[in-house]
Amino acid sequence: MTYSAADRAAIALDFLQFSPARREELLSRAAPQEIFSKTEEARRILDEREFIALQRWQGERTEKLLADYARRGVVCVARYGKEYPPSLLALPDPPLVLYCEGDLSLLSLPMFAVTGSRRTLPQIVKLTEEYARGISLKYAVVSCSAAGGD
Repeated sequence: MTYSAADRAAIALDFLQFSPARREELLSRAAPQEIFSKTEEARRILDEREFIALQRWQGERTEKLLADYARRGVVCVARYGKEYPPSLLALPDPPLVLYCEGDLSLLSLPMFAVTGSRRTLPQIVKLTEEYARGISLKYAVVSCSAAGGD
């Protein structure tokens, strides 16, 4: 996967794990690539701790992270990319980056999200799998890929 400067910046910004409110505040003031590429802009909108963390993630560290994702079959879809589902942009706090495995073309289909529990009884897992098979005939089934009953 080839990532644009905006994609790389968004992925690094997402990895820094700002609170959703702080991340959205930053993004309302500057695009991710501006935060990363314009030192004076970053200094203006970030506190010292945030600025130092951001500087550490520029360049090589982000490239290593992306290489690790690629080895594991994970593709990052940033909010600014063409693959990002427009329906997610309608959410009050859309994810900055989607970490995807599998067929990215499914992101253009209507979706059904599945969430679960870390500790799930085997009969619930079986029932959920049966429901998901039926739902998958009309929707792309989305899961957070966590351990448990997703």
